[in-house]
Amino acid sequence: MIDEAERADTRMMGIVHGALRRDLLRTHDALTAEPYPQGRQRQALGEHVVWMMEFLHAHHTGEDEGLWPLVRQQNPAAGARFILLHGFARAYRRRAQARWQPGLQAARAERAAAR
Repeated sequence: MIDEAERADTRMMGIVHGALRRDLLRTHDALTAEPYPQGRQRQALGEHVVWMMEFLHAHHTGEDEGLWPLVRQQNPAAGARFILLHGFARAYRRRAQARWQPGLQAARAERAAAR
């Protein structure tokens, strides 16, 4: 059992997840309802989406490499269920990255060319 003093404070993780969900929902709303964004608004929205996808990828990579191995180490009782859930999450992220990566690379190249 983990002593309360050793327990990780995960409140910030909840705040970050909530902010990303909020912004993704707002982005969906902005792109699927008239009037559709144009000009500088469209450019700013696109840049924000690219930033969110990059941030999300870095965030989940950090969880995969740092958090989840530590959780398994600290709580071996999590066992097979945890490993199964973590495997599903990693597989989902790999599929999502494969889907989004070409668009992110194109957006980065376009942004660099505009500078």
